[in-house]
Amino acid sequence: AVESLQADGFQWEAGPNSFYPSAALMKFILDVGLQDDLVLADGTLPRFVYWDGVLHPLPMSPKDINFKLLSWPGKIRAGLGAMGFVRPSFKKEASISDFVRRHLGDEAFEKLVDPFCSGVYAGDPTQLSVDAAFGKLSQLEKLGGSLVAGA
Repeated sequence: AVESLQADGFQWEAGPNSFYPSAALMKFILDVGLQDDLVLADGTLPRFVYWDGVLHPLPMSPKDINFKLLSWPGKIRAGLGAMGFVRPSFKKEASISDFVRRHLGDEAFEKLVDPFCSGVYAGDPTQLSVDAAFGKLSQLEKLGGSLVAGA
């Protein structure tokens, strides 16, 4: 952990402490014998973002539209972008920041994606390639023209 924080009787660790378990990385973990040390997150448990002094649960499905982290204009912007109402990209290789801001808007990037990138990749999303870090996400646009249609 980069930092331990405490508030209201709770303690949590801040900083990069997870990774995306790609097939190549999982093979490497098995090859070097670390599989017994691996702790995988339970995908059914909620995820949270600490923003502006409040711990916010992240939406787990489209029915969770009433989550409080994004404003209504931010939710509408993200929804329209996910459906394909986005400006075209002329970049050969987009960063995570470029891709998400273009598709989902600044607010969704700052409150949802940037904290995720910091936790998983410990990197700068303005420098990380969306194709390298979120290949499945960038493929959705290529397959269907939008994130929703590509799914």
